[in-house]
Amino acid sequence: MIGFFIFFGRRMWRRNHYWAATQGAESVLRERYARGEIDETEYRQRLEVLRAHPTK
Repeated sequence: MIGFFIFFGRRMWRRNHYWAATQGAESVLRERYARGEIDETEYRQRLEVLRAHPTK
């Protein structure tokens, strides 16, 4: 029973950690686009890379 909770807890932590990391990177990217630091083409390319290569 304890092993089940440890397994499930670690799995949920990894999922939440990945989501937070991805959202943080996408947020920075959106801010850079909004400030005009990057154009739409670069924004979309970088966003595609972020979503295609999940952080571990």
